[in-house]
Amino acid sequence: MPHDKNGKEIVVGDRVLVECIVESIVMQADYCNVGLKTVDSMPPYDGGTSIYLNAQQVVRKS
Repeated sequence: MPHDKNGKEIVVGDRVLVECIVESIVMQADYCNVGLKTVDSMPPYDGGTSIYLNAQQVVRKS
């Protein structure tokens, strides 16, 4: 079964948290996008995986 990094089972419909670092910000007149890179990378993506989201989809951790 698929599981998270703490060994807990993951099923379709679960809500999860993915820790990322903001790498870029693209501001437009009516929206803002952020380029993110995952903190905990897994082979073969040892440098992290890039994700692009609208800034209103994320919550600042600190």
